[in-house]
Amino acid sequence: MKAKVNSTRWLVLAGMLLTVGISAKGEGSEKVSMVMLQNKKVLIETNNPQKQQVSIKILDKATDETVYTSKPDNDAFTRKYYDLSNLPDGNYTVGVKMDNRIFEKEIQISSAGEVLLNEKIYYEPVFAFDRKSMEVTFSNPNKESVVIAFRKGNESFFTDEPGSHGAFSRKYNLKNLDRGHYLIELSSGGKYYSQPFFVW
Repeated sequence: MKAKVNSTRWLVLAGMLLTVGISAKGEGSEKVSMVMLQNKKVLIETNNPQKQQVSIKILDKATDETVYTSKPDNDAFTRKYYDLSNLPDGNYTVGVKMDNRIFEKEIQISSAGEVLLNEKIYYEPVFAFDRKSMEVTFSNPNKESVVIAFRKGNESFFTDEPGSHGAFSRKYNLKNLDRGHYLIELSSGGKYYSQPFFVW
């Protein structure tokens, strides 16, 4: 593949895709709880027995701007109070990421008090690159449609739709790719993930 992708070569690549079904993981013992307190304060507790990496991000829903980030210690259990009194009234998303699992809670801040609107758990995909192949593992408990695309520059030269599996692992053979910078993208349920990689 120099400037254009040879479609015949990609038919060969497509035929070499390896698909392995995996069982959807049940909810582990990791969990996040959030309690709304008076005076625009929030208590966040994390139960993290595996001591996985944790990060917290608060997003302003109106502007899509990140207004707060934090990386707490990776302790088995944490309890921390967050003062949101400096934030204007509006809707915010509080995301607590624990390894590749994200606990997301949407809150509303107003003069009448704070309200928890909804909450959900979802997973980020894992991209494992070993020079000759790219393995994508994705937990998809809501069984939403998934699209995977490979790009070089602005050109999308290969797409795959694994289907609405609860979880899957799929390996892509990269041996036919020419040397250069590439990007793999995964979109599902309105969320978008990408990972650059280099073939040499």
